[in-house]
Amino acid sequence: MVEIKEVSILLVGIGGYGSTYVRELLSMDQFSLVKGVVDPNPERSPFYAEVKKGSIPVFETVDEFFANHSADLTIISSPIPYHNEQTLAALKHDSHVLCEKPLTTDIEQIYDIIALKNEKKRFVAVGFDWSYSRSIQKLKAEVISGTFGRPIQFKTLVLWPRDDNYFQRAVWAGKCKTDDGIPIYDSVANNAAAHFLHNMFYLLGSTPFESAHPLKLESELYRVNPIETFDTCALRVKVEGGTELLYLATHAGAEQKGPIYEYVFEDAVIQYERYGSIIVTMRDGTIRRYSDPEEERSQKLFSCIEAVKTKDYTHVLCGPESVIPHVMCIDALHTAMNDTIVFPDQSVIREDKRRSVKGLDEIMKKSFELWKLPSELEEADWAVRGYTSIFSH
Repeated sequence: MVEIKEVSILLVGIGGYGSTYVRELLSMDQFSLVKGVVDPNPERSPFYAEVKKGSIPVFETVDEFFANHSADLTIISSPIPYHNEQTLAALKHDSHVLCEKPLTTDIEQIYDIIALKNEKKRFVAVGFDWSYSRSIQKLKAEVISGTFGRPIQFKTLVLWPRDDNYFQRAVWAGKCKTDDGIPIYDSVANNAAAHFLHNMFYLLGSTPFESAHPLKLESELYRVNPIETFDTCALRVKVEGGTELLYLATHAGAEQKGPIYEYVFEDAVIQYERYGSIIVTMRDGTIRRYSDPEEERSQKLFSCIEAVKTKDYTHVLCGPESVIPHVMCIDALHTAMNDTIVFPDQSVIREDKRRSVKGLDEIMKKSFELWKLPSELEEADWAVRGYTSIFSH
């Protein structure tokens, strides 16, 4: 465990996912590192009593805190629409940043953040948990070195049912934009299951700090829940180098399963199912096992603290440069939003405050098995060929 007593921390958001950081610091007996909290409703946090007990000052905005205080590291777990603004504010006050995903939903804002962090000589880390795990870093190093041969096809399946409470958890849940036009794009691909889309881009990046850029995106977007975005998506992406990615994710099924992935290379196949080991089967039959990246979801916090302490920013393995491909795809999906299909009423099952689609799990699993989009399966009579986006390199 890293020794972290001299690093000062500002927590932006202590409810929702922000409570995870509070819990981690408390478990390490390091909550005293927190020098301030930014949260307009701190009393909603399960850890508000700890904030009061520690006499930690609470502010409504990042600028309010920095008016009379400083922090080495700002950890941002606020709602999606505030991530860009709060990241820039922290950087302007010479603080490093660990921001939960998505960092932003606007590709131009990514470049603004990169420019400011470089000017201020500070780092920005994005909270895609798996990117900080030792197993994913080891895999990425071996992909880069060519151990597995040329990457051919990657596929991922996520079946995560969600009920009404999930889609009503916040005023921005399932929304495209705020009332004043700030993009949110809250969806299965940009929030709950975003890690697993990013992971495919990230592993294919040519350096430890980059991801492979998309060249072509075919998308099928569907919804059964009364939201503005989509709760089900099927994406086929061609990235630089020619590798094809298939991403299938839904909140509208009945079965809880995944993430499951299979990454096919010339000389190896990498397979994973949640809470299990990553298994690499080499062409000669040799089996390699890597630890479950889910076991290291807090590594991003330790990595950032270590980077602040040592001023060695090579610990920051998932910065804004590495999330550009994910942001590009999310932005393209919302260009395609007019093509979102509402599942037909006769296929909808309504029970226990949850909507699900009859037979959807089986369709998604078959699409995964056959490397196909739902519209390419005869039995998916509700599926419609979607929108194709072409990206400049």
